[in-house]
Amino acid sequence: MRRYLVSRIRPGMILGQHLYTYLGGRRALLLGAGIEITTPILKKLKELGYLSVYIREHGTEQIVPENLLSDETRDRAMSEISRFYEQIRVSVSDLTKRYQTPLYTLREEKIRITPPSPAPLKECVKEIVHDVFLFGKNSGYDTIIGIPHNNAVHNHVLNVAIISILLGGEYSFFGTELAELGMGAILHDIGKAAVPELYTKQYWQLSVDEVDLYKKHPVLGDMLLNKSRSFSEIERQMIMQHHERQDGQGFPTRLKGENKPPLKEKFILPNTIFRFAEIIAVADMYDNLVSGNYYNKWFSPEQALAEIGREAGTGLNASIVDALSVLVTKYPVGSNVRVLMHPNEDIMGYYGVVAEADSRESQKVRVVLVQDSYGSSIEPRSIDIDVSSETDVDLQVVI
Repeated sequence: MRRYLVSRIRPGMILGQHLYTYLGGRRALLLGAGIEITTPILKKLKELGYLSVYIREHGTEQIVPENLLSDETRDRAMSEISRFYEQIRVSVSDLTKRYQTPLYTLREEKIRITPPSPAPLKECVKEIVHDVFLFGKNSGYDTIIGIPHNNAVHNHVLNVAIISILLGGEYSFFGTELAELGMGAILHDIGKAAVPELYTKQYWQLSVDEVDLYKKHPVLGDMLLNKSRSFSEIERQMIMQHHERQDGQGFPTRLKGENKPPLKEKFILPNTIFRFAEIIAVADMYDNLVSGNYYNKWFSPEQALAEIGREAGTGLNASIVDALSVLVTKYPVGSNVRVLMHPNEDIMGYYGVVAEADSRESQKVRVVLVQDSYGSSIEPRSIDIDVSSETDVDLQVVI
């Protein structure tokens, strides 16, 4: 299979993987793998807000994208996250209709939302931790794709949870710490459910006034959950602080960071960003970049790491940024690449699809070449490419 932006799909192509949507905790199959893309189907994919999907193509039939989660774990997590966020959103909608005013203009004492029980989410976090350290500790991280617009927030918080848990593993977190970190990651954007006009918009689509409203979502998230004993102070700190910056220029309370590894000294330091929130901030920015949520462009893993690197020390905790660079798969299975430089000059400029990704164990990437330097189709052939810094190779992910 080969990853394609929906904007580049043409009628007649064959869908490589099932496409699902999650509505109120229930999964629905939208399209089955193997179906031929028609003009009406392509139009519907665009209407539903799909950004990219996998396409079955000659020479790539045996390429199967990797997933850190089992299908069962991913399906249950997406279903439970959808259920939780949608129940909050509906409750907020009912409340604001009753008072005839948006939630963010209500005084805190008027908020009487009873959040759903977090117990199913906590069980999902346990399963995610299990899968991540069973399957993914050495293989690296790659984002989940093939999700419609209405599940963008749900998919985002799941991705952030996976990255955050992996980062926690880099600092030898275990047990309760990983469970708390994972729950905070899943809940970190719950405040967006209180702002329905922004719920399905990417950051780059917001007006100046909407950006001001967007900056209220950490406080709104805390307000939604702070009257329930089912949610801990630790989880609420992560919701409140995931947009704070190391230099104190973040929001909502302009806390500062110390750029230290997020290890336990004191549990919560006064006037300082909570260490779990620092982890979520890095994971949040990375997923926003590679998923197309933040800018009106799609960043490759390497481009996203470079962008995040520019924020290290000032916006993001520099130690956690370094840890992320170790975890990320720079050439994910199914992604499109171009050979810009290689000792074999005959393949320079050729396009291919990644069949085996890089990892912390190996810097060799297996690529199935499918097009020449002019973009013309060739008979597919496989080649191993060493992408370590010691080689004269430049392999570029093509979005």
